[in-house]
Amino acid sequence: MSFRSKKRIIWKDMQQIEQELLHLYNESYGKYPVGQSLYYQHLHFCCPTKLYDKYTIKEIKGIKYCIDSGTPPYRTLSETPYDFIQKFDIFKTEMGMIKEDTKQKQLEKKSK
Repeated sequence: MSFRSKKRIIWKDMQQIEQELLHLYNESYGKYPVGQSLYYQHLHFCCPTKLYDKYTIKEIKGIKYCIDSGTPPYRTLSETPYDFIQKFDIFKTEMGMIKEDTKQKQLEKKSK
């Protein structure tokens, strides 16, 4: 289902999917963080296994393991690649936003 064209379509290429994602994000701008918004909205028109990069999923699971276990990913900070530090920061930010959103939803349910 394409929410942009308001009809069922067969996606021809990744560019169409990206355009749909951007449209959906623009529709909900300010309501969700970008990562969370795109994650929830892509489930309406795409099989997740076709969109996710296996390497990225492996990295996310590794970062989550490091955080949960308190284990550093590399022996020292100087040995840690800069791109890993950037990805780690993105992950922490997104997880913080998701936790905050979950907390707000729970408070809204309790107040009803």
